[in-house]
Amino acid sequence: MDKIVLLENDTISTAIYNSNFAWFVEFYSSWCGHCQSFAPDWKRLATQVEGWNSVIQVAAIDCAEARNLGTCENFGIQGYPTLKLGYIVFGPKHKDLGTVYTGDREPPEMQHAIIDYLEAKGNPHMKIDFTPISRKMSDNFSEKMRLPKPVALVFESNSSYLGKELMLDLMNNPKIMVKRVVNDEVRKTKYKVTRLPQVVLVLEDDQFVHLKFCIQKHQEQSLALHSELSVFFKNALKEHRRMEEERQSQGLEAKPMSCTIAANIALKVAKKHGLFKLASKFYKLFLTAAHAVGVVKNERSFSLLKIVKSYSRNNISDPCR
Repeated sequence: MDKIVLLENDTISTAIYNSNFAWFVEFYSSWCGHCQSFAPDWKRLATQVEGWNSVIQVAAIDCAEARNLGTCENFGIQGYPTLKLGYIVFGPKHKDLGTVYTGDREPPEMQHAIIDYLEAKGNPHMKIDFTPISRKMSDNFSEKMRLPKPVALVFESNSSYLGKELMLDLMNNPKIMVKRVVNDEVRKTKYKVTRLPQVVLVLEDDQFVHLKFCIQKHQEQSLALHSELSVFFKNALKEHRRMEEERQSQGLEAKPMSCTIAANIALKVAKKHGLFKLASKFYKLFLTAAHAVGVVKNERSFSLLKIVKSYSRNNISDPCR
């Protein structure tokens, strides 16, 4: 299903004028060959940033429709497709109909343009600080947070968008915080990061685990970046809910999640996604996250790691290689 907000003359005023989030709007003509060729990329962008819809919406309006001609003229559209990005303000004293986007029209570049705009203009609903953390903050930031709450540190170059994308991807997840790190001293000493980009998950008591990502694969496929951590937690918790529903349908009492159940879920999800080499790390991280949301009371019980590790003996290739 398309994630694009479809606009027309009768709805555009109530939809985008004076709204609390920014808009990236394509003004197109259904008979335009360039527009037809561009359509898949616009749909891909909308899918990539779907999780950012509290701060940005991707939309389109067909200027070939007679009822929309007035709107397209008001926006100063002279050719197709024309892309406009901005907070659309329309009032008696002030009018801002967005800025024409003239950059690269590949989805990753348009996604970066959105980030640049949000970083420059801000948004009251976007409680994100893109500023990289300092050495001093890295030494004591965990003490300033309400734990338990895993923190993902994204080690990257200053020009990288990886951390910013991950921040936006997970901005509505109250159980994890994302911070960028570009300080070489922090990277090499405290967290022993040897190559960029790298994501390190910091747990309680300042313990940390390096996460492995198919970063290049994500970028090459022009997918919105979601950490393996986020995907794994989502699937693991979903599986736990499914198990509980199955027990209830059989008339059985709900069973609190134990380390055994968590391990079985971790194995099942890891097996489904072919992530055997990462299974042991995922198991530990899942228990930590589960503890954070109150479904596991003792996240330090890792006695079943041997079971998890046994799956790594399967002759199945690592998808990140």
